[in-house]
Amino acid sequence: MDVLESRAARRALDTWQTVGTNVEVRAADVVIRDGTIVPNDRDPSHYAQVDSYGRIVREMVDLGWDMARKCRDDAHTVAGAVKNSRVRVVSPIVNFIIAQQAGTPSTNLTSWALDEMNAIPDQQLMSRLLSRAPRAAGAWSRSAIFMRPFHATTPAFSRHYEHNPAKAPARQIENRIRTAVDTPVELRSSDQHGWAEIRIPNSYSQLLDNVWYAGFYATPGVALAKGQSFPRLEIMIPHPTREDGDLPDTLADHRERLMTALATTGLSVSQDHNMFGGAGVIDFVPSILQRAHEIVSGFARDMKLRAGEYLDRLLSREIGERRRQNVRVRPWKPEELQAWKARMTGRQDDRDEPPRLIGRR
Repeated sequence: MDVLESRAARRALDTWQTVGTNVEVRAADVVIRDGTIVPNDRDPSHYAQVDSYGRIVREMVDLGWDMARKCRDDAHTVAGAVKNSRVRVVSPIVNFIIAQQAGTPSTNLTSWALDEMNAIPDQQLMSRLLSRAPRAAGAWSRSAIFMRPFHATTPAFSRHYEHNPAKAPARQIENRIRTAVDTPVELRSSDQHGWAEIRIPNSYSQLLDNVWYAGFYATPGVALAKGQSFPRLEIMIPHPTREDGDLPDTLADHRERLMTALATTGLSVSQDHNMFGGAGVIDFVPSILQRAHEIVSGFARDMKLRAGEYLDRLLSREIGERRRQNVRVRPWKPEELQAWKARMTGRQDDRDEPPRLIGRR
């Protein structure tokens, strides 16, 4: 699913024509994805696997680096809306400030359970603080922005804090490749076979060297009820990740571009998106994601109906219309499925009107 969404997001960054028409759709200035924009599987060992899953991971990483280049070279902004966020970056800072003020004349708080409150994810705390912040009518509020380089999002390199360019995460990847290439084929370990086929540089090392992810929370001033929350917003920022380098100077441009897009489209309430929360919990998502979800759900219902009709037609040919009412369905054995496939394939030429497969013309 991450690869499919990445393909769609990447396609939206180029001009393209709608299917069956000559209508040209301009490249999007802002693309908002459903979920995080960080590749879901970013473990380096999976990136080097030689099986089909490794190919999926490599395509996912390739698409991520390709979108980062588009953002860098053509002034696009790629963002994501994370509905179920468990990140704890901002909440410990807020809790520390509150704990320092507790017991002083500036507040009515006599104490603050710092350890317990640090267990609250950013999403829960910031959603409530921002929804109750004073603001002018129609104005949006947002939290501070926290930056994470790509290597900080994967456990393999999340603790890299050495001021040594030779030990940077991307250099470690390149050393793995060189070691694998220099090792005789018969002596290579299972992961070295994959690393030996990867070039230098590659999309994974490029993400390590050149991509940040900026996260923050924003609200149009909606008061939240119990269980409601706003998504964590993420922006892809192409910029060198050297530890002695400067922070990205293009961050403000991407931030303003995304905030303008959100103010234009707004936020919507979505119950369907809540996959892991408790019953009755409502999430706010960007309106464009809610509309996309409704359109895709409509296509899914239509495809399910057509697939059912197609299977019903095949079933009626096999057992006859009169006996169909008394059919008891059980899972087919592998040999039964193979025999049915061979039979249907052999009869394909004898049909006056072969049934049309879903998605084909």
